[in-house]
Amino acid sequence: MKFTGQSFWLGKNVEYANAWRLQSNVVKRVLSKAFPNTLLFLEHSAVYTVGRRFSENHLLGPLDAPLLHTDRGGQITYHGPGQLICYPIISLSEVGLGPKSFVKMLELSIINTLKDLSVDAWTEEGLTGVWTSKGKIAAIGVKISKGITSHGFALNIDPDLKAYDPIIPCGILGRDMTSIFSITGQITNTNQVCDLITKSLSKWTGIDWGDRLDSSVETIQK
Repeated sequence: MKFTGQSFWLGKNVEYANAWRLQSNVVKRVLSKAFPNTLLFLEHSAVYTVGRRFSENHLLGPLDAPLLHTDRGGQITYHGPGQLICYPIISLSEVGLGPKSFVKMLELSIINTLKDLSVDAWTEEGLTGVWTSKGKIAAIGVKISKGITSHGFALNIDPDLKAYDPIIPCGILGRDMTSIFSITGQITNTNQVCDLITKSLSKWTGIDWGDRLDSSVETIQK
């Protein structure tokens, strides 16, 4: 490995706004070299988020969770229990990646992880994210500021898929959302998924993420 990194599990039911503030804090620290490249894993409490390309036409009905506007790319999506969130905060120049190759690396890491979980997945031309025969299983929305990445991807392990009914996820009409559980019928250990993703991200970036630490938003922000 060429580079040193760090990795954290922030727990479940993490409020989106708190994680967003944390990301901004970590971005500043990575930019100033006070922090190494950082992975943040968590599950959010139920929330809908929209990116810079949001259209109100993608709202189909009343939402049962808050709607928040963010500074990431992309359109509207849902986050909630049963969905693994990964926020890689990486200096792209340090690891030799550009914006497009970074997104492609995220997609490949998810695909490789799903393969190890007996789920066939792929990318589709002109669309961001990861797809299966039953629908989209992972959404990607990133921000890059001064060469440092934030936001990241959401992988559906076993969320309530009905939460997507009142929206057009990522602005893509006529395509279902799915999950690992919907495809395999088996309960998947979140720690195992984190391990597989970390291993794959390490392969593509050359970063040794070290042992994943249990922490909290408040602890890391100090």
